[in-house]
Amino acid sequence: MKSIKLVLLFLLLSATLHAQSVRDVFSSPSLIWYGIDFSKAKFVGPQETWGEHQKIKETYFPAWNNFVMSEPEKYNLKKTFRKDMVTIDLKAVKEQNDKVATDNLIVTYGDVPMLPEASIVNHVANYIDPAQKSLGLVFVVESFNKIKQIGLFHVIFFDVATGNVLMIKTMEGDAGGFGLKNYWAKSFFNVLLQCEKSWGKWKKEAGVK
Repeated sequence: MKSIKLVLLFLLLSATLHAQSVRDVFSSPSLIWYGIDFSKAKFVGPQETWGEHQKIKETYFPAWNNFVMSEPEKYNLKKTFRKDMVTIDLKAVKEQNDKVATDNLIVTYGDVPMLPEASIVNHVANYIDPAQKSLGLVFVVESFNKIKQIGLFHVIFFDVATGNVLMIKTMEGDAGGFGLKNYWAKSFFNVLLQCEKSWGKWKKEAGVK
């Protein structure tokens, strides 16, 4: 019985030692970028604004995720989040985006109810990888609203090994530009700019020097 208790104590201590906290969002020298998750997104505006639903899923979801790789100087995650190294791993986000049912994608008018925070936190379980003792980052899109010309993103930092959410920031980015792809890429870009500008304030709020 004593040996069993010692084993359980060792496992508990190990989990505690490896567990991450909000401080790791700022102190970790690296992170894994999982991409932009559209699995909970709504696209608000007249039908003609969006075109074919299937094309949004099959063409634009990958295109919006590709900007970080195709234009790394502009969409500079290392600079934005003060990291020495950013690893890009889009496999899990692709799996989530591939599950999207396109018949429920468009809301032609009206406001979209905000996702409950519990729903967002639980969604991070889709990104758990026990083999990765790393800080993860994923942007979960709430909505792209053509009427308001704004994209709404949940910026989520989490412990990849456990799925424990360390910090969530919900942010709006103004859209703009020519063509559907560039128009909403601008929203993503503007959210990155806001993250960069807010980093010092977030760090102070977390009690990190």
